[in-house]
Amino acid sequence: IDSSSGYGVNTQFTSSNVGGNLANDNFSISLWVAKDGDMEANATALNTGFYSTNSPNNSWAEKTQIDVDSSNKLRWNTNSPSQNYNLQTTSAINTSQWYHIIVTHNNAGESKLYVDGVLDDSESAGSHKAGFYALNVGINRSDNPAKTWKGYIDEVKVFGRTFSVDDVVTDCMKADNCSWVPPTAPTLAGTGRAQAIMLTWNQQVGTDNATIYWRTSGGASEGSPTAPTASDNVINTSDNQTSYLLTGLTGGHYYHFVIKANNRNGSSPVSSVLGNVQPTSFVANTFDTNNGGICKIQNDKSLHCKGRNNLDQYDNARTARPAAVDVFGITNAETISHDYNKVSVIKSDGSYQHRGYDDSRGSLTSPVTGVSNPIQVEQGYDFVAYLMSNGTIRTRGDNTYGQLGNGSNTNETSGSVQVSGITTAVKIVTGQWHMCALLSNAQVWCWGVNSFGELGDGTTTHRNAPVQASLPSNTAVDIFVGGRTSAAVLSNGKVYTWGSNTNSKAKCSTNTNAISTPRELTVISDVKEIDFGTGHSVILKNNGNVYTCGTNYTSSNVAGNAAFLAGMSSSAEKTNGAILMDDFNGRVVSVRADGSNSYMLLDNGSLACIGDNEYGQCNNDGSTINTDQTTPIIIPDM
Repeated sequence: IDSSSGYGVNTQFTSSNVGGNLANDNFSISLWVAKDGDMEANATALNTGFYSTNSPNNSWAEKTQIDVDSSNKLRWNTNSPSQNYNLQTTSAINTSQWYHIIVTHNNAGESKLYVDGVLDDSESAGSHKAGFYALNVGINRSDNPAKTWKGYIDEVKVFGRTFSVDDVVTDCMKADNCSWVPPTAPTLAGTGRAQAIMLTWNQQVGTDNATIYWRTSGGASEGSPTAPTASDNVINTSDNQTSYLLTGLTGGHYYHFVIKANNRNGSSPVSSVLGNVQPTSFVANTFDTNNGGICKIQNDKSLHCKGRNNLDQYDNARTARPAAVDVFGITNAETISHDYNKVSVIKSDGSYQHRGYDDSRGSLTSPVTGVSNPIQVEQGYDFVAYLMSNGTIRTRGDNTYGQLGNGSNTNETSGSVQVSGITTAVKIVTGQWHMCALLSNAQVWCWGVNSFGELGDGTTTHRNAPVQASLPSNTAVDIFVGGRTSAAVLSNGKVYTWGSNTNSKAKCSTNTNAISTPRELTVISDVKEIDFGTGHSVILKNNGNVYTCGTNYTSSNVAGNAAFLAGMSSSAEKTNGAILMDDFNGRVVSVRADGSNSYMLLDNGSLACIGDNEYGQCNNDGSTINTDQTTPIIIPDM
């Protein structure tokens, strides 16, 4: 701005420079203004309408200007020989306070005035004929004497397009003193999962994160649910997070939610109530891993897998898949199993499918005689098991070690058999040639191979019918099996392990002897989940932190963080106690272990991995193979 005249001018908006003047076209103007106390009415911050810098005083040549009126309200004022029209702020502007101003215009003649990111005034098509021939800053030359702006003008920007609301907010929030606060809440949606609810919402421009309040009305549905408040339960999300998996809920109960958006200036009002969302009772297996591969049910209930594909686990190419592929081509997956080079899924309509290694025992057959609408499927090495809704278990396949549990050692490849004596199972897990069931009375029963004490009955005798695991009390709340190792979590948060103890993955010490009677893992408490790889275990505590026992496998760091790996004297060194892995600040909700990998499901539904990447099962770019991950990474295509 010229110091003597008090104003500045730019006449580049001509046909030779921009292909014609911008009158009645798409443009937006952004600027920051502040006024002093001696500002005069009609003093102008910016003028867009002079045909030239030589327009005479009192000229009514077509022009528009941003100025203040006699009430100190900001205006976008239009003057022409045939029209005088204003867009005006609702309130007067204060002295010595910065305001972010944006005016927009489109080729239909629609005009809008925004102050601090909020629409303050607008006019429909054709009413506000805004000419744009030059740009004068700081003066109104049509008054006599000319009215110069007394105050401050900063960051004047002209755009050859019409800003959207999001553009306006983005431009304002670039400055620290933008006072915009989210005016509306995000749109919240919730989908019932197994003892969990997946919450999703939209990320609004100009917002940082969201806060969710929730409550439950137990088993009672509410016709018009009361809005939860901060005195109920609170979920504080991370910046840019748009989903949250709320776990530990009661199947069949009703849950109610509201959400608000936050930025550095404040919060939006809370949303309307998202009410009566119900989780299901059965704990579905939404992700699983096996032999260099990983599978996960997506938000749209399709099933994506990546990694080793040598036996048609994912498709018929028989080549590694470092980028996730859609398996089965479905959008109604409810629970899955990925074990012994086979992938199985149960769909929301009760049907089920399998693919992968053909063990010649009929474990890939579907449907199976006697198995209709199962609620869980688990694959063993050469057999398959189904948990039925009435608490019984149906099995099919090889029965060399009695893994079918029907009291015989005869293979079943034409139909299915029922496991003897079990009618109240709520969860099943399979190992290589054995399996276990958690009953509704909190007992654990196992059957099949028992060479390493996998059944937990104090012997190494194979069993073709269920025997009860010798736990200290009938208080089991969850069970886990990995290969030849079994475990149960009790209601007091203690975990008991039995079976194979390779690399002391089940004892967390230097002792590698097998365990035939369940033994408390005393080095850790308050356990939620545990799973076993070839020579390590991965353990999730209820506070969301993840620990590991055992040792690293070849060069893969599946037993701890990078500092631990660097400090190990050899690949055979044991942890001699559970150690904290590179954690995610308590955000992990579920874990799985593969031979030489650990996987962690986070509260926003994303999946993290550490360890071997021979087949691309643990990469974050969809292409890298053979480069091990020694610290956890997020797998974006899962």
